[in-house]
Amino acid sequence: MTEITDKKEAIDNFKNKDKEISLHDVSDDLRADKEVVIAALERKADEIWAASDELKADKEVVMVAVKLGGYNIQSASEDLQKDKDLAIAAVNQDGTAISVLIDKWKNDKEIALIAVKQNGRALRDVSSDLQADKEIVISAVTNWGNALEYAYEKLRANKEVVLKALQKDIFFTSFTSAGLALEYASTELQADKEVVEAAIAENGKAIKYANHELQADKDLALKAVSGLGEALAFVSDDLKADKEVVMEAVKQDGNALRDASEDLRNDKEVVMTALAMQDMFYFEYASDQLRADKEVALAAVSSYGPSFVELSEELQNDKEVAIAAANNDGNIVKDLPESLLSDEGILEAAHKQILESIKESPRRFVSTADKWKADKEITLIAVKDSDSYDTLEYASEELRADMDVVCAAVEANGMALQYASEELQNNKDVISKAKKGFLSLLKNNPDEYRYIPESLSNDKQLAMIAVQSFGNHLEHASENLRGDKEVVLAAVKNHGYALEYASEELRADKEIVMAGKGGALEYASDELRDDKEVVLAAVKDTAYTIEYASEKLQADPDVIKASEGK
Repeated sequence: MTEITDKKEAIDNFKNKDKEISLHDVSDDLRADKEVVIAALERKADEIWAASDELKADKEVVMVAVKLGGYNIQSASEDLQKDKDLAIAAVNQDGTAISVLIDKWKNDKEIALIAVKQNGRALRDVSSDLQADKEIVISAVTNWGNALEYAYEKLRANKEVVLKALQKDIFFTSFTSAGLALEYASTELQADKEVVEAAIAENGKAIKYANHELQADKDLALKAVSGLGEALAFVSDDLKADKEVVMEAVKQDGNALRDASEDLRNDKEVVMTALAMQDMFYFEYASDQLRADKEVALAAVSSYGPSFVELSEELQNDKEVAIAAANNDGNIVKDLPESLLSDEGILEAAHKQILESIKESPRRFVSTADKWKADKEITLIAVKDSDSYDTLEYASEELRADMDVVCAAVEANGMALQYASEELQNNKDVISKAKKGFLSLLKNNPDEYRYIPESLSNDKQLAMIAVQSFGNHLEHASENLRGDKEVVLAAVKNHGYALEYASEELRADKEIVMAGKGGALEYASDELRDDKEVVLAAVKDTAYTIEYASEKLQADPDVIKASEGK
């Protein structure tokens, strides 16, 4: 990008969110201009690093930067980093910005309180004295329980502090970290039943951090696994063999079976309960004996069809079991033993399930078995109703050459044309339907013209819609259309720089270059860059385009005055 030297142009560009610009792109004089720099900071606060040293020492400028990004205080002058107002503004915006403050502020209680209330993680970077301050620590752990990790050892042994840390976070509400701060509590409090119980009440997984004695406490274990089945992994071995505890765990999460004792993984009641509670059950956790049990197998594949592959060989050859699996997941056809590959009952059940699945979510077609990607009925539903243009790509080669399938795909989305067979890509009827589909697409999102199939790149109607929305889409039009005056004129009227993609002949067309104003001059013919009328119009619109004028006109007084706004 050419260095910007005009103040108004720089400010306008910074205020235009569509412009790619940084302070690095303006002259040294402008990086020392307060208005320009503030405009840049309001767009992207960390631009403060590129401002002049003088403005990095200007409190007003730095205040703008730190209010938008607390860490930007580290770009301020040495004197301003000592300014308390700025330090407060920085941690108000991001509590963790205390990490880049000078040591004086890391030991300032007022600033530390603001920081940890904004983000509990800030406790990590306050002074050691303040990590030992009860008020500071309670504020931090109330915001984020795991901030307890950074508290002074004595406070990690303080019951009041730890209980506060175990409660739901104020700041990190979207995470399930509540209760897990028990990890950072003292050994004594990890052995305190009241504390552990409070942690488990928030997150059953917290039992992982209790001492061994409490991990063997049945009452606590039941509370943990009833809230979170996977907590079974952290209770004592004796309790993993306790049927009541394990049953409670698998009722909450069927896959907790993986952590049960070997005897209980061979307990039919336990396994059947787990199967009933889990949509996607990993049958591998059941014992070999139960994986050979037909009743269990039927429950498993009825709940989760892919469990079929975990069954014994005998049960995989059982038609009743295979049909039950196919009713749940038609893709099990790829895993059928040879003896059942041609079974009409199984194939009918699988076909019906896949049809319903594709109707519900056409995009599932992408991951279906190859057999169904070669099924015309299923493929037609997928390409008609899918929101994605590339669904046709996953159809079998035969169906990508099928007129009905391809026409349905391109009518839904013209971009699907690129995945049709070569023959159909050049078929007049297919192209016509693809155009219809692409027209609908462009009306909602003209930017999709960037992906226009070659077969449609010469369509003038489509090109006009695209370039009227954004002139630079001319780049994606055919060579023929880039030489079409009407198309190019529409493009440069929208965006003068689009002239870059016009034919050589049209870059020498005065009407077109004049229509493109300042942006077009860079790509105009040498003759027009030496045309005073053209250059005057360009520099009046965009001052810096004077650099694209001929040497003669760059020295012309009228042109110079026009570029200066006179």
